[in-house]
Amino acid sequence: MLDGQKHTNENLAKYDAMSTEALEEILRMDAQLPEGHPSDEDTVFYIMEVLAQRKRSSDNPGKTAEEAWTLFEQHYLPQKAKPGKQNGRPRLWLRRAVAAVVVLAVLVCAPLATGA
Repeated sequence: MLDGQKHTNENLAKYDAMSTEALEEILRMDAQLPEGHPSDEDTVFYIMEVLAQRKRSSDNPGKTAEEAWTLFEQHYLPQKAKPGKQNGRPRLWLRRAVAAVVVLAVLVCAPLATGA
């Protein structure tokens, strides 16, 4: 490695310890430099790479496939019924109640319809 490259890399390494907000502010200030003021492209590219690495590591914090699947199930799949709770029971009760009401209505209305 050339001495100039090693020296540059040591200077750029200080950006690794800076906060994301501070790095973003450096990029904003660099973008607002007036014409004629040269930008330090090596520094800008290094900061952009540091920010990209941080973004990648925060998007995927090293989860295994099983952990990622569990998170997916919790957040995106329909919730499963809790053990001991039966989803079909309320409908069965409702069907029986409707059938009983229909039978009672027929028993009450049948004598009226025959004219008794």
